[in-house]
Amino acid sequence: MEIARNFILARFSGLSNLLKYYKLDPPQLVDNNDLLVWEAINSRLFWDKIFNLFPKEVRDIGRKPRHSDPFNKSLSLAYALLYAICTRALLSFGFDPTYGFMHKSRYSTALSFDFSEMFKPIAIHAVIRAYKKGLSLDKEGELSKDSVNKVSKEFFDLISKKQNNESIYKAIYNRALKLSQYIRKKDKSIKYTFTYDPRKLS
Repeated sequence: MEIARNFILARFSGLSNLLKYYKLDPPQLVDNNDLLVWEAINSRLFWDKIFNLFPKEVRDIGRKPRHSDPFNKSLSLAYALLYAICTRALLSFGFDPTYGFMHKSRYSTALSFDFSEMFKPIAIHAVIRAYKKGLSLDKEGELSKDSVNKVSKEFFDLISKKQNNESIYKAIYNRALKLSQYIRKKDKSIKYTFTYDPRKLS
């Protein structure tokens, strides 16, 4: 639970930096001893702020993973790309991605979902950038080919950028390595989290 909480705390810190990048004040974190309750309460607070970066129709719908609108489908796509990279990184360092710290599932990559929490601000940033360029659905109600390309391009553009002389793509693999070292060595000095800050990208 300590590791899961640190992953989520890194996500909130990254989202704070993303909001500051867009000149918005981040919310103050609300304390709660229950990890799931703490995550849910603060996630709502952050989404309330993030939706100010989107048109009213997006704010009215909100974040609903199965909703058939361009924003939710785009974010689900960006998350799927992130999950795939995180899964490969975790496998590279001997992890079983189906065994999570917080997420639980017998048939999915629960650990990938946990580990990706700290990188989700990057996926959200990609969708913010792509949405500004216009996203649409095709006749079947799925993202148009052009929209898929826009979201994917923004996502891979961001993870190829460097933060503190380390590409975000490389940071994902490095944090998987650090996590394996932290668990095996039980060394509290090993930093296995990542905090996104678009103000420091190069």
